[in-house]
Amino acid sequence: MGSEGIARRGSDAWVTSRWTRAYDWDWTTAKPTSMTEHSARLRADILPPSFYYHVLRVVQEQPSSELDVGTLRVQCVEATDTVRSILSACHSPRSIASIIAEVHGAAAGTKGAVLGVTQALIRAGLLAPAGAEEPPDTAAAFHAARTLYGFFQQEEEMVPAMEAIHAHAPKTVVEIGTAWGGSLFCWAQVADPDALLVSVDLPGGVGGAGYLPESIPHFRNFCFEGQELVAILGDSRDSAVIGAVDDALAGRSIDLLFIDGDHAYEGVKADFEQYSPLVTPGGMVMFHDIQPQTEVDPAQRIEVSVFWDEISAGRRSHSFIADPSQSGAGIGIIYMD
Repeated sequence: MGSEGIARRGSDAWVTSRWTRAYDWDWTTAKPTSMTEHSARLRADILPPSFYYHVLRVVQEQPSSELDVGTLRVQCVEATDTVRSILSACHSPRSIASIIAEVHGAAAGTKGAVLGVTQALIRAGLLAPAGAEEPPDTAAAFHAARTLYGFFQQEEEMVPAMEAIHAHAPKTVVEIGTAWGGSLFCWAQVADPDALLVSVDLPGGVGGAGYLPESIPHFRNFCFEGQELVAILGDSRDSAVIGAVDDALAGRSIDLLFIDGDHAYEGVKADFEQYSPLVTPGGMVMFHDIQPQTEVDPAQRIEVSVFWDEISAGRRSHSFIADPSQSGAGIGIIYMD
């Protein structure tokens, strides 16, 4: 398709989509400490080490499990100098002709090559018609999170929770327990585009086992341009970590507090008591694993359900549980009215 054909698709000016993200996680050399070699290998087989993608279009066929390589296809564009030049140029609206002239003029490729890359970016949604609304799609964002980063969440629970958060449009988000980054990815997509995101995670912790400092740049890649991500590695109850969260907030209150760290009763209660006083009046405190655990892992104490029953009683709250008979999982939200 020539430049005239692209223009006939409904726009003579294009901008970099608000959903465009960079990805440069090489699963062959670096994986989260708690992820199995099998899961990491599957991602290495389907994901190039460096590419750009559209959050809502990257997963072409939704996998039926955490990662089902048999049904999974991703739509992305390899990260090259020409791609970077086009996306940078299109931070303000550009016609196809001006894209070609500007990028070709910067010696980033022949005119034909620049046109071909521009077409690929439009097909992948990375360039959008100027003025397009580009609304969110929480289900698509969920599948992007599960495919690109991974997490222990169920679609029937996570998607309605994301919709509730999007309606709230939090400007400050604090997550206790980030692990591979999948849930943090989701909050970033539905929070205010200029939100502050604070991740607190304990490397080697029980359950998710935490992430390493090398993961932090990858997490920043999935944020909106105007968002700020502060990563704090340590025990959420340690005085130094509490002080670091206070410093990051810089006097701001928390609009969304997600507690998914220590799942023992004493641990989840301590996190709530420490951080909930910082939540904005009317703000949200969200818990994962509020459903009772009937299949007990002796290596872990999953007692969030006990605390949830206590703390949600008499409060404005919502719960999202895929199957009332399931063991574990479930998301609960209370509002700090």
